[in-house]
Amino acid sequence: MNRRLFRFPSGVALASTALVLSISPASATAAPCEGFLPGLISGYAESPDLIESSGLAASRQNPGILWTHNDNYNDHRLFAILGDGRSMATWTVSVTPPMSDPEDVAIGPGPIAGMNYLYYGDIGDNFNIRGSIRVIRALEPVVPADQPTVGGTLASQTIMLVYPDGPRDAEALLVDTNGDIYIIAKRVTPGRVYRAAYPQSTTSANVLVPVGQLPEWGSTAVTGGDISADGSLIVVRGYHRIGIWERLPGESVASALTRSSCDAPYLWEPQGEAVCFSPDHRNVLTISEGVFQPIYNYTRAYECTSAFECDDGNDCTEDICFGFQCVHIENISDADEDSVPDCIDQCPDTPPGTLVNEVGCELSHDELKMTVWIAAMTDPNPDPNVVARFDRNGDMLLDARDLPFLLAELLSP
Repeated sequence: MNRRLFRFPSGVALASTALVLSISPASATAAPCEGFLPGLISGYAESPDLIESSGLAASRQNPGILWTHNDNYNDHRLFAILGDGRSMATWTVSVTPPMSDPEDVAIGPGPIAGMNYLYYGDIGDNFNIRGSIRVIRALEPVVPADQPTVGGTLASQTIMLVYPDGPRDAEALLVDTNGDIYIIAKRVTPGRVYRAAYPQSTTSANVLVPVGQLPEWGSTAVTGGDISADGSLIVVRGYHRIGIWERLPGESVASALTRSSCDAPYLWEPQGEAVCFSPDHRNVLTISEGVFQPIYNYTRAYECTSAFECDDGNDCTEDICFGFQCVHIENISDADEDSVPDCIDQCPDTPPGTLVNEVGCELSHDELKMTVWIAAMTDPNPDPNVVARFDRNGDMLLDARDLPFLLAELLSP
């Protein structure tokens, strides 16, 4: 299967001649993630206004667009950039009071079905003193990928969040495919996962619920995270570590995060806080705080990313994609107990004891006759009384109503 890389407009190549340094974090104890190609620099953020990129989200409706923002008080701007770093638009989020410490951005569903929303996380708290934090939600605007635009102002809603166990600093905001919001603590309880279930109130405070703890991340300051567009993958990063979790179909985020992550490749960044998946989740993208920072791209070569890619054409197997490998599970259920699997049974409700053909339907007269003939003629010690009931051409010499009884006699032990 051909690899599908994260495609950027104008044919921008992912390769770079820049010298990059790959490091292995001393705090990491998880196994390396399989299948990753060496990390590459896809471009450099060109906007001089983007000086502290703290969050990153890949648009699902504007091809090639990445959303990012500064980690600055009273900075309400969301920057739309391409994977090669070119600036395409700057949008200002309308919010009061001013942003205190914006740390992450995510994309997910919201009040209008089928629409994508930007979730802007004002969740930082370096001194652990804020009585509440908030996530600003706004409809994602259209950003043309062929030419830069001015941008504008985004109307928004405020989702106020309160920790049940006191203030703490956080920099990782994740939004699930069902609209649930997850916050992962950086300080006080590093790696503790909190959830605000959808729909969240926009008129009163939502109390966050602790739902888990990242295993083996207790000593790692979590600085960013993302959930893939299809919900099958979760990525969390620290300053010098990127972890990835696989999520089973129907499994909760909290349950998936109880398992150990695998560690993705990591190229050194001066203060790396931002991370996201590409829309097809074959790539992990990162950027650091600082001016004109490189955008790093880590590509994973998968056998599959969805069950659709694993269809083997066999109606009696359930095809799933797990661990980026195709798995085929045999389905041999037989509800009417006629020895024909439900997956090919064209007559699924045949009465007990009915003689059926290979597709689970009651045997016709001709099928019964042929079945008796074959059973009789292939018996190493044929019953002379049975054989005598056929003429030389294999035609039955008895009444058709006797066929089921004769077949039962032949098939009995």
